[in-house]
Amino acid sequence: SDSTACASVPSSTGVITRGAWNHIAVTVKAGTVKFYIDGLPAGSHTNLATVVINDGGGVGDLTFGGLGSLCPTCLPYKGFLDEVQIFTKEVEAADILFFKDISLPNWHPQYTSLVAYYKFDFARGFVAFDASTPASNGNIRTSSANDVTWNVSTEMTTTVVSAPPPSPPPLAP
Repeated sequence: SDSTACASVPSSTGVITRGAWNHIAVTVKAGTVKFYIDGLPAGSHTNLATVVINDGGGVGDLTFGGLGSLCPTCLPYKGFLDEVQIFTKEVEAADILFFKDISLPNWHPQYTSLVAYYKFDFARGFVAFDASTPASNGNIRTSSANDVTWNVSTEMTTTVVSAPPPSPPPLAP
């Protein structure tokens, strides 16, 4: 493991609100990592030669709330996760802001590039169910069984929004 991994990982310059739900989005494209908190830009890092995105050709763990094997001594995130979505294409800033409080609809501009959708709205032990197709359920790993608590009473409230109406046809000259 790399003892400098925690310091060398890109991170947000923004601030989250403790004790409240915060919408966090991270995009990665061509060596640039962008962070968003509650739909607004919260820092970025560019020219990163070390950003690695698994293109489906490799295997490995995807870790939320820590650096996994890169830095096993880093302090892990302690809190709730909900509505984790992973796309193969970058989601635009305007879409991050618009969809931040909405359960992912099938008319989302990047819906066809969705590869994982962990809603965390039902549970079975240490399994995170993937609502995308084909599903890739995840395993929740922790050093203590007491670290995983399924709590539906504090679940984030989201709004289901119907697709916007189609644009009117252009006016004839």
